[in-house]
Amino acid sequence: MGMRDLAMLHLLYATGIRTSELVSLDVDDFCAQDAVIKCAGARGNVRLLPLTSAAMNVLELYLARARPHCTRHANEQALFLNHHGDRLTRQGFWLIIKGYARRAGIEDLTPHKLRHSFAMLMLDSGMDLGSVQELLGHAHISTTQFYCQLVSTQGK
Repeated sequence: MGMRDLAMLHLLYATGIRTSELVSLDVDDFCAQDAVIKCAGARGNVRLLPLTSAAMNVLELYLARARPHCTRHANEQALFLNHHGDRLTRQGFWLIIKGYARRAGIEDLTPHKLRHSFAMLMLDSGMDLGSVQELLGHAHISTTQFYCQLVSTQGK
């Protein structure tokens, strides 16, 4: 389960994926050859999210070494499984994040804050607003512009 958790945390931080999208991923949504995850968004839009080499490494390790031991049903397509061998839920992932945050002494960590961190890092690194909007799957640029304000106030 630790390998699974590490892979999920890397994907969340490296891609800005929503928690609901993360737990909805199937094994076939991962393309190692292209180093991307295919993500179906809330409105049915499909995005290809590029993976960092670190995210690729931990995801491949999870798939090779850990997931086969978690699988209870031969036809289960979910990428991330719970201890029963079924698809992990949003609530289950939330509890996992809260557990790690508590052990690390972090009081106010949420999966959405990791999404915010991803967006701010991309903008701070010079990525244009439209590209960040596309990666996050925002329908409106005004939603993404919120992060520009955060980046500019942090720099002051």
